[in-house]
Amino acid sequence: MKLAYVVWEDAAELDETPWALHDECFTYSPVLCKQVGFVVYEGPEGIVLTEAVIGDVTVARRNQIPKGMIRSLTWLTEPISLTEVENE
Repeated sequence: MKLAYVVWEDAAELDETPWALHDECFTYSPVLCKQVGFVVYEGPEGIVLTEAVIGDVTVARRNQIPKGMIRSLTWLTEPISLTEVENE
């Protein structure tokens, strides 16, 4: 598994109440999330990250990020296996 730093844009709820007045002066403000994790899956539709691993098959909670939401992806390491990471 590779370790990566990902910046991705999240969806956001803008209002605190069920109804709101539309403001014509609205300015779009992206919500950017920054995350470091092991890449469990990388495919044409997106990636899946986890924050921790045990052995080669047990992973902590996973976070699925669609490709269209990813703003940048930086590879931090490129180990051949988890054993290589454990020995660093």
